[in-house]
Amino acid sequence: MSLRVTPHQLLSSMQSDLTRQQSRAADLQRDITSGVRIHRPSDDPHGQEVVLQQTAAVQRYETQLGAIGEARNRLNNAQTQLQEAQQLLASAEQIALQARQATDPTELTTLAGEVDSLLQQLVGIANAEYAGESLFAGTATGSSAWTVDGSGVPTEYVGSDVTGQILLGGQTAIDVFYTGDDVFGDVSRGDTVIFGQSGAVPAGGTDTARGSDQLIVRHTATTYAGASGIQPGTSSADGDTVIGALGTHQLQITDTAGDGSAGFVSLNGGPEFPFTSGDTNLEVTGPNGEVVYVDTTAISAGFNGTVDLTADGTLSIDGGSTEVPINFSASQTVTDGVDGTFVRLDTTGVTRAGVDIVEYPGTANAFQALAQLRDTILNSAELSPAERDEQFALRLDDLQRQGGHMLDVIGQQSITLQQLDRLELRTEDLMIEAETVRIETETTDFASTILAFQEEQTMIQYTLASLARVYDVSVLDFIR
Repeated sequence: MSLRVTPHQLLSSMQSDLTRQQSRAADLQRDITSGVRIHRPSDDPHGQEVVLQQTAAVQRYETQLGAIGEARNRLNNAQTQLQEAQQLLASAEQIALQARQATDPTELTTLAGEVDSLLQQLVGIANAEYAGESLFAGTATGSSAWTVDGSGVPTEYVGSDVTGQILLGGQTAIDVFYTGDDVFGDVSRGDTVIFGQSGAVPAGGTDTARGSDQLIVRHTATTYAGASGIQPGTSSADGDTVIGALGTHQLQITDTAGDGSAGFVSLNGGPEFPFTSGDTNLEVTGPNGEVVYVDTTAISAGFNGTVDLTADGTLSIDGGSTEVPINFSASQTVTDGVDGTFVRLDTTGVTRAGVDIVEYPGTANAFQALAQLRDTILNSAELSPAERDEQFALRLDDLQRQGGHMLDVIGQQSITLQQLDRLELRTEDLMIEAETVRIETETTDFASTILAFQEEQTMIQYTLASLARVYDVSVLDFIR
């Protein structure tokens, strides 16, 4: 049995073809008009997946470029601040050189005022902010980096010890917020130096005390050897300035009366002072200004000669809060009871009570370096010209160290900025590549689409012509 295709079946099939062709032509026309070929996932499931992936990648790269720009702005701001700080330190060096040669008190006061102004400017830089966040407090961006005392000198770094970083490009960590200690802190410790007349000298080794200290050498007791009968005076404990082991200092007693009631006494070969048996607190001064107070009420009759004395004392570097007895050794440790730091001293040559200045070169932060320069210009420690000149040399060394370190930090930031530039270029390239893939996948290929549209138009015309022939039916078509 043969199958016969009826006109109705042929017409129905051709109408279905026409509907599909028109729908396809409409889709192609929409792709040409909109320039986009994927309007829904079903248009191209794989292509839609590629478009979504590349769109997400572009968004990530845009976010990363924003972070790079923000990091660059922060670093540029910080670098501007540090360049100014380095210039301040260079200006301080020039002032130090000028003050070192100056003698006029008015000029010295003016120069000290200029240094104080530089110090206040440096404090402002150290506590600088960008967009409301501290630039030099590490990760503690919400607070000032340094606390300041009544004189305007930063006393403590209160920021974080951890450098603030941002993560770019997957695993690329960029330092953005530097810690104040890294930027303005001490650089490298040098050998301890002591200015003063006590006779204490550095023992060598590694001290832990920082900046500078006042070494307070205090007399506590004087004892006299032999049977001269001389005794400490009533003011001896607090008034004597001699310090030393047995024999370091000597008294010379001359009994002119022969019965100990009168005569002369001298200290270390200095001027003779007359005494009587009624003196309970006679002041005797040595050739270098050293002083002892003696009681001569019991001088042995007929005693003429020298008397060795022992003068004990204590040492302190924390203002007298913590004292250690002097043991006259080659290495004696004196500890600051406040912060636990210490200095090692050779006390074998200590001969005099008083206050010495102990310097720890290389341990002063940038602010302390300026404050110490100011004090040196004013000669607050009342040093001799030679000692003051030596202290100026230390101040210049500290300023040069700090200035050199500041340049190192600026150099590190410059390297980071170059790294950001390279990362930005790479990110831009990746974003362009991702955007290109997205566009090529999503947008219409006009040449092929127009050709396909024309083919569909031709097919539609052919189908319409065929339909017209199907509808053109006569009686003859049914006659066999």
